[in-house]
Amino acid sequence: MALRPVSDQQQADVDPLDDREPLVLVIRSENEELARKVAIFLQSEAGGDLSDDPPQGRNEWKWQS
Repeated sequence: MALRPVSDQQQADVDPLDDREPLVLVIRSENEELARKVAIFLQSEAGGDLSDDPPQGRNEWKWQS
């Protein structure tokens, strides 16, 4: 996802938690406020719930380094 440029070119990454349904997105950014704004935007456009924790039984994030 690319956002409009800001003075320091902030970035947020949005990735699926896994390949299961329902779709759960993981939103990461060095800027916590930006990550929260992206989450709120996606929720307002697509619906769903916001949480700081993955759904029960789905805590393995495949993109972790």
